[in-house]
Amino acid sequence: MDNKNFAIILVVVIVFLVVVSAVGVFYFLSPDSSDSMKNETFDNVVISVPSNVNFAKNDLNIYEDMIKGISIYTYTTGTDKSFIEELIRSEPILNNLTEINITNLSSNAKAFKWGQDENMTTIIVINDEKNKAVFIVSVYDRDLAVKMANSVVFK
Repeated sequence: MDNKNFAIILVVVIVFLVVVSAVGVFYFLSPDSSDSMKNETFDNVVISVPSNVNFAKNDLNIYEDMIKGISIYTYTTGTDKSFIEELIRSEPILNNLTEINITNLSSNAKAFKWGQDENMTTIIVINDEKNKAVFIVSVYDRDLAVKMANSVVFK
């Protein structure tokens, strides 16, 4: 009888740990868990990003967080107004982007969706002088992309 009780207790403890782990993983991976934000600098551009993400700069100078599906491209050095204008003109064509209207987006930003995917969003933010730009790409959460784009500060 003692072995049977021990086995039952062991099974209950294992089930409890599995449930707690599953809830923790879901919370960590959920795009909606981005309520807490922090300011982070990307090549002289300050952007408010979710506190629970860690960006890594890849070989193409793109900052990425693969868990949340967020990428940040910065164009802040060696650029001028004509370069940024061409970038904004050509990027939607090259990547099959469709411009979308987002009412609460700042006036110096444009938003695009990727093909038929309603969630995958690119927002291009340019500075007032129109010689610097940042692209924010979010795979899962358009509202998060808008929140990040509205926080962009060029140094």
